[in-house]
Amino acid sequence: MRNDAIAIFLSTGALLVSACTGVKQGWPEVTPDGLQRVDNTRFSTVYIKPDAELTTYKKFGVTDCFVALKENWLRDQNTKRLNRFNRVSQEDADRLTAALGDECKSSFTTALSQPPAHEVIETFNAGDKVLVLRPNIINLNINAPEIKSASNIDHYTTSFGEMTLYLELLDGSTQDVLVRIIDRRKDAYDMRMWWSNGVTNKVSADRMLQRWANQMREELDKALDAQQQ
Repeated sequence: MRNDAIAIFLSTGALLVSACTGVKQGWPEVTPDGLQRVDNTRFSTVYIKPDAELTTYKKFGVTDCFVALKENWLRDQNTKRLNRFNRVSQEDADRLTAALGDECKSSFTTALSQPPAHEVIETFNAGDKVLVLRPNIINLNINAPEIKSASNIDHYTTSFGEMTLYLELLDGSTQDVLVRIIDRRKDAYDMRMWWSNGVTNKVSADRMLQRWANQMREELDKALDAQQQ
């Protein structure tokens, strides 16, 4: 994601996320950029631009997925690790977020390509009549990340962790956001203790990403069908 897009994402996202920190306050009915909140049973929070016409788009694109760890995640991980050879480095954190970002983009691209497939283009520039999906993962909290360490220590957890999807659908020509989806999910292993490693973490993360991507595709097709009638 470009630096200017990251700045816009963080500023808008901060306003929305701060709006839901208190139960009494709840999510705003209208966002600072004019999107209206609608009821949806598949995602916790959905905003749509009034009178957005999704049927005008015949091509689709998916941007790189920006991934942000939960605030102080690195510090909190290392506070619990007494063995200095088992500390999580910034390099470990960057590797984890980069891998998750790649899987995130792949999941949404694959969902759009499932039959009946939408036309997904690899490259698109400002000015193209393309409906662009801009997926982001925020507040990523991996309970037991696998790190490059000289010591072999087993980790057991009841959950891979949690993360929040912050997905925007925008017009490729105007960059106007038409739909915004925010959904927080936690992966749970029915409260039993499981051995956590890089493989199990990836399986759990992929399962959450695929579920989000498939639900997005179903909701998108439903909206397209409704507008064509």
